[in-house]
Amino acid sequence: MFAWACFTVEAAVPLMGLEVRPLGRADLVWVDEARTTGVLVGEHDGVVSPPVAAFGGAQFGERWVLTGGLGVAWLENVTSAGDVTTRRWWAVFRPSADLRANLLVRRPQRPVPYLLLGAHGDIPTVGDVSNGYTDEEQAALDEATATERARLAGVGGRGGVGVDLRVLPAFDIGFLYAVEGHRSLWQADDVGLATVWIAGEAALTFTWNFAPKAPSDGESSPEPPSPQ
Repeated sequence: MFAWACFTVEAAVPLMGLEVRPLGRADLVWVDEARTTGVLVGEHDGVVSPPVAAFGGAQFGERWVLTGGLGVAWLENVTSAGDVTTRRWWAVFRPSADLRANLLVRRPQRPVPYLLLGAHGDIPTVGDVSNGYTDEEQAALDEATATERARLAGVGGRGGVGVDLRVLPAFDIGFLYAVEGHRSLWQADDVGLATVWIAGEAALTFTWNFAPKAPSDGESSPEPPSPQ
């Protein structure tokens, strides 16, 4: 049923929105205990997965909603001293996707509960290059940046429940609670270190949809042409 709806392009209703997760005491404790990566671009550093995140997607029929987002965090330092230029950067790209199943058909003034299942991935790029490094120095730094990339990479997912209420013809306000997990894996020659983080989190959602305007009560739908 879902596959059929996805391929029925004319049934898709585009939408976009914001997911807002307020800053909490746990975030402050995380920073105070120096659990951040130190380069600002990690999963839990608050930039690539910010408190206010945008998403876009489409609704297929009455039941299914597919959305996606992209987080980006990039930190770069360039140092020049005479003819020597050194460039260092740390970056993470975080694509994400969520599939939502509405439990009720939308009716005026009636909240619509739903189930949510999502996934995300952290794709890092790290580099340290300079025209002043020797071949041996560059090889050693390439090995170090490979370790840093492994530290920043990760995958995760979430599952939860939520509810939406249409307050304007094309605008919904909602509430979402999901349990989210994230796993990173640092691997050396014969040593591996896996870090797993699982936590529940609540969020407010604001969604704009671009469905064609329905005829109002005073308007009549065009009648089909009568047979000749």
